[in-house]
Amino acid sequence: MYNLNNIQLVVLMGGKGSKLAPLNYSLPEGMLSVNQKPAIFNVISPLVDKGLKNITFVASPSNYDILKNFADKAYSKLKINVVIQDNPLGPLHAFQMSKDFIEKPTLLLLGDTLCDINMDFSQDFLGYKTITDDLHSRWCFIETDSNEKVLQLIDKPEFKPSTDKVLIGLYFFKNFELLKLLLNKQYEKKQYEFQLSSLIEPYCNEVPMLGKPIESWFDTGTLRDYNNTFSLHINGRSMNSFKLNEFGVIEKSSENGKLKSEIEWLMQIEKMPLN
Repeated sequence: MYNLNNIQLVVLMGGKGSKLAPLNYSLPEGMLSVNQKPAIFNVISPLVDKGLKNITFVASPSNYDILKNFADKAYSKLKINVVIQDNPLGPLHAFQMSKDFIEKPTLLLLGDTLCDINMDFSQDFLGYKTITDDLHSRWCFIETDSNEKVLQLIDKPEFKPSTDKVLIGLYFFKNFELLKLLLNKQYEKKQYEFQLSSLIEPYCNEVPMLGKPIESWFDTGTLRDYNNTFSLHINGRSMNSFKLNEFGVIEKSSENGKLKSEIEWLMQIEKMPLN
């Protein structure tokens, strides 16, 4: 087990999150339930078990109180910062909100990303998964050489790129001094927002970054993604109950119908027109 005491985690949970409406009207997307826990809890807690002690959350004004309460209660023994992204200007802008707290090699996680994080953090990396769908403009692609060194980023292209490796929202910057320098710079918007690729590209020019395949990735960024992730993790939920009958015999009853109704409800929500 690797000791993560020498790195810090930044989790981006700001932004509008409009793709998950109306589910996230009361909870931010990273706090929606997966495996009977807040989604982000499933990712962070294994890191804490491996020694992580420093976490910075970037929240929106609407979810700050919920997120702060969650962080204080779930991770009361850790060094926790919760900062606000006042305007939803994109993931790079949200990351820049954390710049005053960068003091160690930094693992960056997008709040709608669920995955197992099991690596040694000996090198800078960008987590990716191979994608075969045709929604090219949704993803940031990377090209790598035979040794997985990142050669190029192709951010939300309108064309089919030559690579099928897409970034999933997990990034590790070992050179935190360089990272902090880049976070303090000004950037131009891409597609109406400040995108992380604008920071990663100059970082890669100074420090080699590897592409790391992440097989156990689940997305919760849209209603369809969340429903799929919720369904895949349904086996981890226990809906059985036990009772003594009138003869003193233990009987078990199952409430799988509740699980089925939840999945059907999520599917209906996905189809609802939003005004």
